[in-house]
Amino acid sequence: MRSCTKQITKILDEAGHKPYVINEQVVNSLEKYTVEIVSIDPDMSRCSGVIIHETEVETHILTAKHCIDTTEEQYVEDLIPSFIITSPRDDLALMIVDGKIKDKQAVTISAEPIKKGDHVNLLGYPYWDKTPYTADGLVIRQSEDWIWALFMSIGGCSGGGVFNDKDELVGILWGGMNSEDISIFESNADVAEFLLKAYERLQ
Repeated sequence: MRSCTKQITKILDEAGHKPYVINEQVVNSLEKYTVEIVSIDPDMSRCSGVIIHETEVETHILTAKHCIDTTEEQYVEDLIPSFIITSPRDDLALMIVDGKIKDKQAVTISAEPIKKGDHVNLLGYPYWDKTPYTADGLVIRQSEDWIWALFMSIGGCSGGGVFNDKDELVGILWGGMNSEDISIFESNADVAEFLLKAYERLQ
């Protein structure tokens, strides 16, 4: 089994917290699918998202519903969404922007359900300089609504993609319990159900 932590580059986060590890291999594999999401609210809040579909005229981004604030101006990278759909049940949202996003592409959504013991990777953009944050670990628990994995996520990574070792999307990050280095994410089953209903609305 490959190591769950590959120490390559250490940097200090904006608040001067402990150094964390950037897995350059994960960045090279997954950054092309990942986008930053910014809300122009008093706190200038940040989240992450993942591209799931693109054409020459528009790009579709999957993220967490708690990242969405329809009362505030929001951006995906430098683009304002033209349409947003949120799930009534799960912490999921679909954002659509006009055109393609430079240097980005759509991810493959895994057809295989994630299971306990599987290794997963996270990539997000929690920092204003767009330094990526990476984390990885093993799935330790599953329920009907959530999947738990043994890695630490930080603010700004919410809505980011969780990926298997084939670089396929297996879930969307909700958040975590950093005191225990446990992160929680929505499963692909929830993603599939949400997208089916979302695209029915778009027809």
